Amino acid sequence: MKKRWYVLLIIILLLVISFMQRKDLILLNINVDSEIKTIMKEKLSAQDLFNIWRTNYNLDNLSKEIKLDDYQYKNQGLYDVLTNNGAHNYQLVIKKSNAYLNEGNSIDEIKALIKNDDNKTYFIKMIDEGIYNEIDAKMVINPEKILSIANYRNNIYKYVPNDLELVNDVPLFDNDQYFLRKDTHQALQSLCDDLEKTFSNKCGDLVITSTYRSYQEQKELFQSELNKSNANIKLVLPAGASEHQLGNTVDMMVSYVTKENYQNTKQYQWIAKHAAEYGFIIRYPQDKEAITKISFEPWHLRYVGKEDASQIMSQKLCLEEYVDENK
Repeated sequence: MKKRWYVLLIIILLLVISFMQRKDLILLNINVDSEIKTIMKEKLSAQDLFNIWRTNYNLDNLSKEIKLDDYQYKNQGLYDVLTNNGAHNYQLVIKKSNAYLNEGNSIDEIKALIKNDDNKTYFIKMIDEGIYNEIDAKMVINPEKILSIANYRNNIYKYVPNDLELVNDVPLFDNDQYFLRKDTHQALQSLCDDLEKTFSNKCGDLVITSTYRSYQEQKELFQSELNKSNANIKLVLPAGASEHQLGNTVDMMVSYVTKENYQNTKQYQWIAKHAAEYGFIIRYPQDKEAITKISFEPWHLRYVGKEDASQIMSQKLCLEEYVDENK
C-alpha cells in the first residue's frame, strides 16, 4: 500500500515539475524583465502565459499592474479598457475594475457606457480621483436596475429613466409636475388608495413633496445648500448621487404636520408597517446613518419591488446592507 502512495507522490511531483518547466519555456519567449517574469510565473497559469505569447499581447500596462495588490489576470481586459481610455492610477484601476465585475457588470456594458465622450470623461475621473472626497466612488453601470444605489460612492451622473410618467391621482404638495418610473407610480397609487381606506381622507392626508429630480436640478439644490452658512450635506446630496434621480423615490408628508413631527403620526406608523406590501422601503432608517451617511428620513420611500422590500424591512436592513449581502 505504501509503495502505491510513493508512486502516486512521485507522479504528482513529476507533473508539478513538468508544469513549472512549461511556464519557464513560455516565459523565455515573453519580452519582459526578470522581475516581471518572476511575478508572472507566480500569478499566472501556463495557459495564461501561453495566451499572452500566442497573441503577442502588449505588456506595457500588465507589467505595471501585475505587481500591485489584488491583481487578477481574468480582469485584465477591463484594466486595458480603462487605461487605454485615459485612466492612469493603476491601483485604483485594479480595485475598481474588480469591484465592477464582481457586481455582475460586464466589460461590454462598460464599453457601451463610455462610447459617449461625456460619460467617458466622467467615468475615468471617477476611476482616478473618486469624487466628493470619496476615492472609492464609482459610476453606476446599470442605474435602471431596481436595486441600484445612488450615493456618494455610487454616482449615476446624467442618467434619465426612459419610463418616467406624470404622477396623477395622488395629492401633490403644489402645482409643479411630478414624475416617477411606471412601476413606482403604480405602486404609489395603490399605497394611496389603501391609506384612504384606512384614514378616510384622500391618501390619508399625505401629499407628495418630491419625486424624480434631474441631474441639473440636484446640482442646483446641492449648490444652494453649500451656500448656506449652516450647510448640512447630510440633507442634500450632490448631483448624480441622489436617489431621486433614479425615478423610483418618493417623499411623502402629512399635509398638516411639520417635517420634524411626521414620524410621530399614525400615518407614518402605518406606512412603516405596510410599505413593503407595495414594494417600498424606508430608504434612510433611523439606526443606519453610519452606513447610508444620510440622516433619518421617515418621509423618504424607495421602490424596490415587493419581494426585496419584504426582505429588507423584515430583516431591518438598509439598502446598502441588503445589496452587499446579495451580491
